[in-house]
Amino acid sequence: MSNEIAALRHQIENSMSNTNEEKIVVLQKCVSKMDKLFQKSEKEYQKQLEKMKQEIELKDKVMQIQLKTQRAELIARTSAEKQKQFEDVVNNLEVKYIKMLEYHEAQIYKYIHN
Repeated sequence: MSNEIAALRHQIENSMSNTNEEKIVVLQKCVSKMDKLFQKSEKEYQKQLEKMKQEIELKDKVMQIQLKTQRAELIARTSAEKQKQFEDVVNNLEVKYIKMLEYHEAQIYKYIHN
């Protein structure tokens, strides 16, 4: 695009020795070409902006998925820890009640045999 602008500049500079009518024609053509270049560059920038927008949206979705995955892992890990704690409490209670039953059985056996 800068080559095209340089060519237009060169064309304008070369037309300076022409008559006023020729200069006007050359300048009108240059303005028309500049307008087309502007529209072309505007379209290119719009495409770039749209592409960047899509990339940002994609990155955002990836980050949301990563966050949800981490959250799910944390929930699973927490649930596993809570389950283990619950099992430990149940096991401790089971041991405690077995000891209590053994103690009571021993007391009953002692009472019966004495």
